Amino acid sequence: MTFKNCLITILFATFLTGVQSGCNFINPAEPIPTFFSIDSFATYDSTNKVGQSYPEVTSVFAYFNGASIGVFELPAKIPVVMDKPGELFFVPGIALNGVTSYQKGYSLYYSTKVSQGPQPGKVVQLNPTTGYRSTLQSNSLLFFEGFDNSSQFINLNSDTSIVPTNEPEFVFSGARSGLISVDEAHPFSESVSTSYFAPQLKETFLELNYKNTAEFQVGVSFLLGNQNVVSYYLVGFKSSEIWRKAYIPLNEVMNLYPGAERIYIILKSTLPEGEQSGNVALDNIRVIHI
Repeated sequence: MTFKNCLITILFATFLTGVQSGCNFINPAEPIPTFFSIDSFATYDSTNKVGQSYPEVTSVFAYFNGASIGVFELPAKIPVVMDKPGELFFVPGIALNGVTSYQKGYSLYYSTKVSQGPQPGKVVQLNPTTGYRSTLQSNSLLFFEGFDNSSQFINLNSDTSIVPTNEPEFVFSGARSGLISVDEAHPFSESVSTSYFAPQLKETFLELNYKNTAEFQVGVSFLLGNQNVVSYYLVGFKSSEIWRKAYIPLNEVMNLYPGAERIYIILKSTLPEGEQSGNVALDNIRVIHI
């Protein structure tokens, strides 16, 4: 081989090496994450001052060392890129107003914090818990109706109301639940609570468990200083064959009348079109704030 050809060969080999190094620099090897699997949040209430929470957690807001990883629908497999041990933080997410696409980290439930090290490519099963925060006090509970003794709801502009029932198919917890029944003779039901609460500045939610064949709506009624009454229905719920939990934020509507003397809860249901009867079973109707 002549000196010229040898020089060309060396230069070409050097060029290829440079190209290969450049490609590795532009497209470096991607780090392999550790996967953390969460099927659900187990329930453990850290306080008994506001009752049992019976949470329905549908998502998880995940953080690693304070940085957000994302929001994941449950069950979830969460990828975390880590090169050393760190702190994972899982916030339980709920569906506001029963809308699954509107997830929110629920401030009334406590979160789970765990320390984990990297295990690239492996799946690590975690079992977080949640329930009402231990910081909640008895005065955080503004309203509660469990229907075990009687009912705090009376008829409002209709001929049927919510009545306590101990029929097993309609009872969620305790001895009784509340039942709205509509039929062809009584196609419309509207009820108002006899107990009330005052407007709040703190984050406040109306929670309730429900199972229903007839659609129903939930709202609030304000008694103003001039004794006028203003009512708002906030959200409606379609039928559900299984027990569900609703989380209804109240601050936006309460801000409309911050000087209201009292706020009552209102509920209504109508016989479904083409049906001869329908029902709404309700339990643990609760207004609670931070």
